[in-house]
Amino acid sequence: MADEDCYVDEQTGRKYHVGGCLISNEPSPFQKFGASMVDPSKLPSSVDLRQLMTPIEDQGDTNSCVANTLAGAYEFLIMKNHRKHIDVSRLFIYYNARRIGGAHKDYIKDNGCTVVHAISALKKYGCCKENMFEFNMQNLNKKPPAICYDDAKNYRIAEADSVKINLIDMKSCLAEGYPFAFGILTYKSFHDAAKNGGRVPMPKLPYESQNASHGAHAMLAVGYSDLSQCFIVRNSWGNNWLLNDLQLSHVPVLVFTGNKINAENKLQNQASSMNIYDWQERLFITDKSEELVKKIKDNISKKLPLEQEVSENRIQLAIEEFERNFAEVYPSAGPALFIGSLNEAINHSLFDPVDRRPLLLYLHRNRTPSTHVFCKNILCNSEIIDYIDKNYLFWAWDCTRDANYQR
Repeated sequence: MADEDCYVDEQTGRKYHVGGCLISNEPSPFQKFGASMVDPSKLPSSVDLRQLMTPIEDQGDTNSCVANTLAGAYEFLIMKNHRKHIDVSRLFIYYNARRIGGAHKDYIKDNGCTVVHAISALKKYGCCKENMFEFNMQNLNKKPPAICYDDAKNYRIAEADSVKINLIDMKSCLAEGYPFAFGILTYKSFHDAAKNGGRVPMPKLPYESQNASHGAHAMLAVGYSDLSQCFIVRNSWGNNWLLNDLQLSHVPVLVFTGNKINAENKLQNQASSMNIYDWQERLFITDKSEELVKKIKDNISKKLPLEQEVSENRIQLAIEEFERNFAEVYPSAGPALFIGSLNEAINHSLFDPVDRRPLLLYLHRNRTPSTHVFCKNILCNSEIIDYIDKNYLFWAWDCTRDANYQR
């Protein structure tokens, strides 16, 4: 494989492939996601689906990023619905995606595939288990044996939707409990993620050049944070990329960040000039679980007041105001806040089936020098933010206002 198709880690010398997500010139055969199950006004301020993700995959010296991405999404559904960790065969998905693509029907090569073809392969053939067709270089371009197809046909996906380049739709998809696959062309800033804790800023267009020799790279969006103005993204470059000796999580991720000022408009307006081809064809696999969707919707919608006489709306507005004020005073991203009452935060922390995590309480009093030092040096530290976001629910109450302080 040519070096120009790879990102080379300066410290380890390892090559990471970034050209495996081919650009689809065909119209999407999948229905459009309608974002109808979640009221946009009730979207949570943050979503993180990593707790139900299986361990990160490593695509190795191959262009199989699309297959690795969709295997992660498929295994997530199994874990979510059955609480079982089952490894599915990435090379089974990869082979059949290229077969449906037709470009190398007689002689399959490791040239990557489109997200659309990989989803179509999962609908047509399903997927067998990893131990039936293992991920190794000997199997890279080999047709899986017939027994794999016999097993896989029992596990065809029932449905897949595409999501528009629209933050409401993208966030709604995640809020409903579904990660989505996408592909992007990379810029220089993409490779800076290994040096800055996994954060990939929006490219400074038109000044930052695209890696012209690189194709698109597929990944899986698994969460977002309004406070940090970012999406949390699962990659397929193994456990050593980004984390190295920092064992913060078993799922290494990229965090795509935008400018806090008009970040939503900036993402949508720059999308076409950034050549984000598969953002408009973002696909996710659904399990048609009405009970699960209802449970997620109820968890998003329900509100419990801090005190019976205090309206839920006032509490939410107070926390949202604190978020805005914090972002104005401390431009660096802070941890994602839980939007809702303290009772709701406790309930979520103890009983939520998807996102149960320890609850971290922060009472803010912006009238002392120590508060300023704490916020600037602790709450704006990227490593601490990442650790909090991955391991805790973070509930904050602004005691600077006398009315809030009395409560």
